[in-house]
Amino acid sequence: MQFELPSGQLFEVFGSESRYYQFHNCPVVGFQVEDVRAAKQEMESKGIEFMTDVFGDDKEAWAYFGGPDGYLYEIWQTQRPLKAPLRSA
Repeated sequence: MQFELPSGQLFEVFGSESRYYQFHNCPVVGFQVEDVRAAKQEMESKGIEFMTDVFGDDKEAWAYFGGPDGYLYEIWQTQRPLKAPLRSA
């Protein structure tokens, strides 16, 4: 399931039947990048270990990497417009 928050951020929940469940059996922070393939290549050149290849296509793509803290993280690109963050009054 995917929920879009008022700010445009996504909140996703994966059930055990999803092929992505193995990556999301705990909370995963995702970082939005303009080009996930270029970002992955640059990060790998700096020693970051990726747990997956890139999933998706030119419209939306993502890949998972291991952080120095032992947790799993994601880089993600999308062509869909995101809303500006909400500001407090």
